[in-house]
Amino acid sequence: RDVAVTGVQTCALPIFPSIEREIRKQLTETADLHAIEIFAANLRQLLLQPPIANKIILGIDPGFVSGSKLAVIDQTGKYVEGITIYPHPPQNRKEQANRILLELISKYGVNLIAIGNGTASRETEQLVADLIRDNNLKCHYLIVNEAGASVYSASEIAKQEFPDLEASQRGNISIARRALDPLAELVKIDPKSIGVGLYQHDVDQKLLSKKLDDVVVSCVNYVGVDINTASSSLLTYVSGLNKRIANNIVKYRDKSGRFKSRHELLEVSGMGEKAFEQCAGFLKIPNGDNPLDNTFIHPESYEATSKLLSLCGLSPLHVNEKGNLVELYIRSNGAPKVAGQIGVGEPTLMDIIENLKKPGRD
Repeated sequence: RDVAVTGVQTCALPIFPSIEREIRKQLTETADLHAIEIFAANLRQLLLQPPIANKIILGIDPGFVSGSKLAVIDQTGKYVEGITIYPHPPQNRKEQANRILLELISKYGVNLIAIGNGTASRETEQLVADLIRDNNLKCHYLIVNEAGASVYSASEIAKQEFPDLEASQRGNISIARRALDPLAELVKIDPKSIGVGLYQHDVDQKLLSKKLDDVVVSCVNYVGVDINTASSSLLTYVSGLNKRIANNIVKYRDKSGRFKSRHELLEVSGMGEKAFEQCAGFLKIPNGDNPLDNTFIHPESYEATSKLLSLCGLSPLHVNEKGNLVELYIRSNGAPKVAGQIGVGEPTLMDIIENLKKPGRD
């Protein structure tokens, strides 16, 4: 070998470890980003599970030695009553457990039984299935993912909601509420504790936390929030609101009763014009003074919407029943012309039409 080649080899050797580390770093970052996207997609699917609304639900946190914890919630998610049963080994108090379950189902008119998927889940499912069959009950049951329920039980949010209950008695309430409204309940838990994917602790934690938080915010604003039933935890994720304003909204609601219009939000302490501008379109009020308050139409577009309805010979009172007539009118006259008549752009007009066709949709 000549000197030149030997010289090149001698110079290249110290560079190789540096190049190897750089390439490995690039591959790791690429893999992390891909994994985080998968975790984010999984979380979005969990949060956007369809709610089983307007049901009285009995939540069961199954267990063997420590027993199965029961909790009944009403249609709004309010905790009504709870108790512990011991139908499985080593206690085997099956008859007593059946009697208690029947009493709760009959007393509160339970429509649905939500069973956590943890320890003793299958045994509890068999118990409930036999109970429904043997007594010809009209209620149904389902298995609910209880990942993160124990984290919620020991959290500050749970302590504030149920200060008189032990931590072991809070998880069953969370299980019941996950069937009633998954999004409203799961936002109370750190997304990494819900079980969004394997090896989530091996990726860049800062990047993962930011991505998962972005998903939660996206889902909450995509669905919208009923301002008269939402918890402060849920309101915190609405665009334009922070923890302080969210708590003030709940305090105002507790003191003054349910909100009747979106403009009433301006009376909440800390709610400025800018914050109202950002959040108003995502906060809904079913059965309020203005039917438009139950849509994603922003208050700044109410005047344009009223003009549009007037052109069609309708009034805001017809929002819930005449949305398709508005679309037919626009097809007949052309979107550019109608948008000019009511003073908005075509994209805003299209959004108004969608919300008039499906008001109150979440």
